[in-house]
Amino acid sequence: MIANNSTNGTMSTLGEISTIKTGKLNSEAAAINGIYPFFTCSQETYRTNTFSFDQEAVLLAGNNASAIYPLKIYCGKFDVYQRTYVISSNNRFVSNKQLYFVLKQQLNEFKGISSGTTTKFLTMKILTPIPVVIAPEDIATSFINITNKIFETIFQNQREIEHLRELQMIVLGELSRD
Repeated sequence: MIANNSTNGTMSTLGEISTIKTGKLNSEAAAINGIYPFFTCSQETYRTNTFSFDQEAVLLAGNNASAIYPLKIYCGKFDVYQRTYVISSNNRFVSNKQLYFVLKQQLNEFKGISSGTTTKFLTMKILTPIPVVIAPEDIATSFINITNKIFETIFQNQREIEHLRELQMIVLGELSRD
């Protein structure tokens, strides 16, 4: 349901303005020296040798025994566990960074509303009605420009860390041979 207000923007929902998918892999897809990031319901990011996604997306763990759902944003090639949500905006005035912040604000609330007894689950029924503001064009453009600069630095740092981990594995391999 979208409420119009040209001065303050419009209200929509996560389900209306984004694509929400889940991964297809089980946890055995993790590979110690994998090429690509592999996002699961763990806070830790693993590696795998496959990728199903090549995009910028918000990654939200869909289950956790403690109802603590790791939330990440990533840009590039990656794969995900079958219970991890890959969320991307369909609206040019709502960036993935905005969706990241919307979901980050919901994390504490998820603890109380997730379903399940032993393992807590986030369902589409919980995610799709989350309210999302669609700002007027000028405000949305400013927000997108500012957050793109900030997150580009974050993404560069992530790529550098990945590269340093790869170099670490090579160096450790060489040292173990000597």
